[in-house]
Order: sequence, then structure tokens, then C-alpha cells
Amino acid sequence: MKRALIILPGIILIVVGVIIGIIVLRRVLPKPPCMTLPADLPAGGAWTMGVNVPTIRAETTAAELNGKFYMAGGIEKGYGGTTAFEVFDPATNAWTTLAPIPMPIHHAGLIGLGDKLYLIGGYDDIGKMLRAEPDIASAWAYDPTADSWTPIANMPAPRAAQAIVTLDDKIYVVAGTGTGAQDVWIYDPVTDTWDDSPRAKLAITREHVSAYVIDGKIYVIGGRWQNVNTPTIDIYDPVADTWTAGADMPYGASGYMGAVLNDKIHVFGGEQLLDECVVAAHQVYDPSTDRWELWANPTINRHGGAGAAVDGRWYIVGGSMEVGVRADVSISEKMEIFTPDA
Repeated sequence: MKRALIILPGIILIVVGVIIGIIVLRRVLPKPPCMTLPADLPAGGAWTMGVNVPTIRAETTAAELNGKFYMAGGIEKGYGGTTAFEVFDPATNAWTTLAPIPMPIHHAGLIGLGDKLYLIGGYDDIGKMLRAEPDIASAWAYDPTADSWTPIANMPAPRAAQAIVTLDDKIYVVAGTGTGAQDVWIYDPVTDTWDDSPRAKLAITREHVSAYVIDGKIYVIGGRWQNVNTPTIDIYDPVADTWTAGADMPYGASGYMGAVLNDKIHVFGGEQLLDECVVAAHQVYDPSTDRWELWANPTINRHGGAGAAVDGRWYIVGGSMEVGVRADVSISEKMEIFTPDA
């Protein structure tokens, strides 16, 4: 009996040590990409390295305004939020630190419209993100001339990890997490009001998603719900108030970076949480043919970075090279730039 009492604590210590070791290894050891791509994929253009961003972060957001690339918020190592706000000017090939965003948020939406930027929604706590429970309905406008932020009207309800686009001088918000995430909300900066009147609902609920505008229609690409990725495209026609389906992505992805170049939608990276791997694929969608192609990847596989097109070139900055429990220890400061063929 005494011998058993002596052995039992030792066994418990061994088990605890094994569990801790597994957790440490899962954070340190890299996971391979989710897929193996052919070696002879078309390039479609050239990837080059750019200038590192001053503040290293993931789950951030970016937008173009007047030929410059703006990057706002995100999470740093340790999963803490940041108020970092920086701009990259391709003309000078340099970053400038700007007035911080009003609060440390991540998974927000940033968009340029007119002569201002608009920052909308997001999370201020990693636990809320894991529970998909946003509590930020706030929104702000940024004036580059004054380098200052001003509160604007709140969204009808909190929303995060949503898609945000501009169309006809208004801002459209759809998808994400929160009440009414299948609804289309429209912000009018002239009247500082939100229009949440009943409209056709997004067919498939999804978050960690982006959207793009081509020829007056809004394309909501991929995303996930309850940690399961979807490859679907939902296309919204605001004039007809209808949703239609486009061709599925080759690889469903969430938390990817994207942009519109030469009337094609480019998405790269993202994650699959259930498989704990990065979706290392440059996927290109042509709305005119409703077809996808796979193009050659950049150097760094990542998710949760900032992506935007500036003067016909696609900038990808930040993000994490790992997912799950390793995401905060593999955050990248690198910028890569894609210049498509003419």
C-alpha cells in the first residue's frame, strides 16, 4: 500500500509532464500546409519582397486610400490587441507611424471612401473571438490630413471578422459574427447613418471572410462557421436585392488576404482550424467566366495578414505562419508584393 502511494504521485507527474510537453511542441513545431500544389503553376506575375512593417501583428486589417497602404490594429505576440496604425507609401518605399486607432482591436474592417478611412467593429479580447461573441458596434473615421480619428454612428449591433466594401459612395457590411450577421448593413457617410432595413440575407453564414466589388456586385468569398471552412462564393446584386452562387474555391479558406487586380479576385493563404494548417494557395477567380485558377505562391505562407491593392499591385503584410495555439509565436513582419502580368 505504501509503495502504491509512492508510485502514484510519480505517475501523475509523468502524465502532467507529457501533457505540458505536447502543448509546448504544438506551439513550437511547424505544421505543414494543408495541401500539396503542383510545381508547374502559372506565375501570372511576379512576387517581390517589400519593406517590413514596424509593428509586427496578425489578425489585422488594411485598406488603400489615395495610393497608400494603411494597416490598422491586430494582435501581437501573447494575443494582446494593439492600437498600431501605420501607412506605407510606395512612392517613398517607407512606412510612417500615424495616430493610433481609438482602442486596441483586431478582426475589424478598414475601408477607404472619398478622402477618409473608416474602421468598423472587431474584437477587443481574444476570448470573445474564440467564443464568437463580438461586443463592439463602434466605428470611426480617419482624416489623413489631420491625422485624427473621429467617432461615427455605431453599427446596428456588434459585429467582427466581417466583410466590408464600398459601392456607390456607401459602405456595405456583411457576414462575420454577431447579431444579424447574415444581414446587409449600409453606412452613408454623408448622413452618418446606418441602413439596416430588411434585405435578402446572405445564404451561408460565415466569418473570417472578405468581399470584393466588380461591376456593381459584391462577391463574398469563402470564410468559415463553427471552425469549418466553406469554399462558396455568394454574389450580391444590390439593385435586384438578390444573392446568387458562384463557383466554389479550389480550397476553402478563412482569414486569407485578398484583392482585385485586372477585374479578377485574388486570395492567398488563410487557415483550416480543424486541421491546424495554413491554406498555402494563391487562388484566382474570374467573374466573367465563373472559374478559378491556381497561381504560384509567394514565399511566405500565412493567414490573418493585411492585404490590399494599390495602383495595380497587391500588398500582403503581417499575419501568422501558423494557426491555432501557435499563431501568436509565428507572426511575420514581412511584406510581399504581387505585380500581375500586363
